[in-house]
Amino acid sequence: MADQDQQSSGAVNPQWEVSHTAFSTANTLRDLIRIASKPNVQPQAILAAENLGYGLVASPTVINEAITALGGNTSVHLESIQGAIGLRSQDLQQVFRQSTPLLQFFLMVTACKPCYNNSELGDLVFHMMAKTEVLRRFPASSSQMTQLIHTFSGHSEMIVPVSHMHELAVAVSAENLDMGLYDRMDPTMLAELMVCVFENFVDEAIVEMTLRCRIHAVWLATLFSWLLPESTHVKVREKTIRGGPGMRLTVEIAVVEMNFWELEVYKSDADVSKYVFKQPQDEIMHLHRLPLNQARSFFDDHYTSSIEEPGKRSIAIQTMGELARSLVIYFIENCRLFRSKDCCADQGKKCLTAPILQVISDSALATYSDAMRAYGWDSAVKTEIAQASKELQERLREHARHAETADSPKTALSSLSDVCSEWVTKVIDSACDASYIVDPAMYLALDAVVTSTVQSTAGTRYFSPMTAMDLEKTDDVVSKLLWRDGLDVQEFRATAFKHLLPGLPESHTQDLAVSYGGYTVAMNVLWKPSTQPRSAIGIRYAPGHIEKDGTQLSRVREANFSSYQSQGKPVATTLFKSGQYTPLTPQTSAVSFETHTAIHGDQLTLKHYMTQATPSQFWTVTHETKSDTSMREKALWTSAIDVLAMATHVDRGNDLTPIQEIEMAKHLHGNGLQMIWCAGIPLLDIEDKTKALLRTSGDEKLRFFAASKGYDKYVHAQRCFAVVVRQNAPLLSCIRIAEESKGAWVVIT
Repeated sequence: MADQDQQSSGAVNPQWEVSHTAFSTANTLRDLIRIASKPNVQPQAILAAENLGYGLVASPTVINEAITALGGNTSVHLESIQGAIGLRSQDLQQVFRQSTPLLQFFLMVTACKPCYNNSELGDLVFHMMAKTEVLRRFPASSSQMTQLIHTFSGHSEMIVPVSHMHELAVAVSAENLDMGLYDRMDPTMLAELMVCVFENFVDEAIVEMTLRCRIHAVWLATLFSWLLPESTHVKVREKTIRGGPGMRLTVEIAVVEMNFWELEVYKSDADVSKYVFKQPQDEIMHLHRLPLNQARSFFDDHYTSSIEEPGKRSIAIQTMGELARSLVIYFIENCRLFRSKDCCADQGKKCLTAPILQVISDSALATYSDAMRAYGWDSAVKTEIAQASKELQERLREHARHAETADSPKTALSSLSDVCSEWVTKVIDSACDASYIVDPAMYLALDAVVTSTVQSTAGTRYFSPMTAMDLEKTDDVVSKLLWRDGLDVQEFRATAFKHLLPGLPESHTQDLAVSYGGYTVAMNVLWKPSTQPRSAIGIRYAPGHIEKDGTQLSRVREANFSSYQSQGKPVATTLFKSGQYTPLTPQTSAVSFETHTAIHGDQLTLKHYMTQATPSQFWTVTHETKSDTSMREKALWTSAIDVLAMATHVDRGNDLTPIQEIEMAKHLHGNGLQMIWCAGIPLLDIEDKTKALLRTSGDEKLRFFAASKGYDKYVHAQRCFAVVVRQNAPLLSCIRIAEESKGAWVVIT
């Protein structure tokens, strides 16, 4: 509870206004019930939010920003999932746009979003309503408030004050304060503090207020200075960061450690009231999320603030950033991803592997050597550690030559940690324990690598301080990445989703799209299937939701199902007939696609099929021969993504002259090459001698799904086989490269 100074003349505690509502007639209430039912929101929650909003205050400027944000429409219907992804301004958003109290509620929630997820915000506003008279008239649960916030969460992200908070964070970091600026406030105390500030702000008898705080101070300063820029002064020591002296509210970021918040209220009659909001003793609460560009400030606060000498502290945080940058380069240029079958699950060498450098997005390819810039560090290496940085690069190159031969993932990680720790100790001159620099650098590097396949980004990226503090998770993934053929591509994708959506409860390898906290992460191929490795494994990240038939969903997940067919009898082919070279002409198959969906709770489950409308024979999983006039087989999104990311791609630059083509054909034919044309991968019949060309030329969607049978969960080939994808290269060049695998192969033409 907040304690009031006993020397003050009395508490300032005006009643929260609950006597008004815009929905006071039967017609308006019926409209509200109809509007709320579509996104599954309780009308009671909207009425409670409106009445809480009556007691909040926001500048007219930010209110106009809220009106614009709530009108945002970026939703795109995707035939691939028979649903939509993005922002859609519907009736509920229009209700908010027309109500000042609801706009003020929306803005207060938006101001909290840099640090709080939707469920935490539901709890916060519930506690605020409990501190006022709102719940007596409009009882609503925290879960109902969370659902309401979820419906406009993506629109909030359009104006969330990330840049505003970053400017404050940089200015405060320059003051070299002790730890505590990014510890999370107890939600009950935070609710009481916010109610008290807003109550006093609207009281005309109040001349000025001063809020002194340390815990979570950067965000608190952001909250009030963004909502009320004309009335809020932010200072640390005697240095003004925002606003100016004499404003109605001063937020003073304390220099000394404070485990409480103190609000002094000055009345026009010179009376002074003081409120103290105490944090529970010995309770440290980590944040679930922070904007990515504040990573430097957060890690400076949590890991290097114990260094008393400002110069050494500055070098320490620079060293952390440089180590993380160097590790990103090391991981991307030296580590690999793999996809294994049963035959090689326990083997050191996997069936399909690919360097991470092959699958990262074009934007990451251009910037990975300067990846820490997005996390708040400067681009240029500081003079103080420039020479040491060159030494680190050389030591990491040396380590890369031996990491794959380590006895275990744990050994590989241990040796890398030793290299990093020795370097850090030398650079910072033992100013702090080396682990305070190495551990967060490992997390930062891992985050940059697993999110490097993001193709397009809109809005703000966040990271999870809570995950960053969990060293066991980081160590587990990094150790796998370092050893032998690296990390399973499925685990890589699932880890990317969890890093992109901090606080996400779970991530499944068959997830194609996930919506959480106002953002949706989805595989790029849902918009346009592509066999290019960077596009196939690419991810889109943007504000918005997944929606089908007016219902907001949390994820799109591919179903497990066992329909399998072997698309017709293969046709043998050869490069020479009667001693004459016969050039191969790429072929294709006429197919159509169909999608079946079902909603289970808040999940859209997906089944996708390829259909060839010709009489044929096909195989079931049990090898029972059946006939069908419309041959339909499953087409797997996730399997296609994994295979294409790991496949060998043959691009332009492999052109052959007529003479070269004939000579190559002679060489291949002389080695006894025998091939077959297939409509799809003959998965049940793959043997060591199988050489299959797929009839997929000229149809990118067919090429994409033709790869999907490569890793069917229910049907495994008895032998490993290489997958080669023709990308505008001569077919014969693709065959030559496929033959280098020295085993079975499939060429997607």
